[in-house]
Amino acid sequence: MSAETVPHRAYDDIQPSQSYYDFARRAGCLTDTVTAGSTVFACLQAADSRTLQKASADAGLWSHFGQWAFLPVTDGTLLRQRPTEQLLRGPVNGERMLTGNNANEGNYFVRQNIATEAAFRQWLLYDYPLLSEADVAEVLKLYRLPDGVAASGGPRFDSNGLTPPFATAVSNHTSGWQQAANNLYAETTFVCPAYWLADAYAADRNPQAARGGKRSWRYQFSVPNAFHGSDMAPLLDDSATAAPGKMNVGFRAAFQTLWANFIVGGDPTLGAAPASAVRGLVEGDDVVAAGAATWGAWTKGGAMLNLNVTNSMPYRARFNVVDGDKWEGGRRERCNLWVKLGAAANL
Repeated sequence: MSAETVPHRAYDDIQPSQSYYDFARRAGCLTDTVTAGSTVFACLQAADSRTLQKASADAGLWSHFGQWAFLPVTDGTLLRQRPTEQLLRGPVNGERMLTGNNANEGNYFVRQNIATEAAFRQWLLYDYPLLSEADVAEVLKLYRLPDGVAASGGPRFDSNGLTPPFATAVSNHTSGWQQAANNLYAETTFVCPAYWLADAYAADRNPQAARGGKRSWRYQFSVPNAFHGSDMAPLLDDSATAAPGKMNVGFRAAFQTLWANFIVGGDPTLGAAPASAVRGLVEGDDVVAAGAATWGAWTKGGAMLNLNVTNSMPYRARFNVVDGDKWEGGRRERCNLWVKLGAAANL
């Protein structure tokens, strides 16, 4: 449902090469015992699948924390440019795109010991070693903690996305510099790529999309804790039999309906009468924002559907439409920074 990106390299850069040779070593194909005259690749081709699976898993396990051993690379044939460049400079397949992200995507992928600005800078350069000092200064302009937010140990609560403090500094999981790192990772790896995919199908952002009549829609899954992957159960479980928790039958049914509408008809909205389009709604559920009159196709300053619940029991579905570009204190500005830095530093 959400796109992902990670530090992107050319196929023959040192990082992809190191991962390949580490994989080959673990598969027994980078030792003195390899048959004379054989190549590493030929040895890998001859290895059994279990050996290759274990070698791949081990190479990934011991790779850079929060990253992956094997990543997409620009090879000049299949991937000819960085995704941020290729998506908006050429035609894209398909006619419609629906992309979403969760509110707190980054927690699982960032070490949870970042309590100071110095620790944040150290982590930033560990994950993105090609950033220059000038680049780091630009990052800090947009991710620095605002006045009134403690560097660590402050109150924890979800941002409402519309008024400060924003998700750049506080969440229900953590706050301060740790949250700044969690949010930065989420944006570079999951959230901004979801924006860029939606952009590629938006007529006023991609001329190719305009000529092809393509359309896209954006949403954010914000039900606490909204960690990476927490949207899967309410999307796939039987809404009538699943334990409701914070997501009652109405929320699950509405979430599933908008995805079903997109898959079947190419338009995820709940139509002109959202309340009658969803089975299982009860008093207090509010899904009107997902209607066709409110949740429009993605454009500049686009309407992004925010999927949340009321903040007190009994929980009820609470959807609202927000300006996706201004969301969380200017998410589009931060995503634009990563487009620029990625191209300049080949992140």
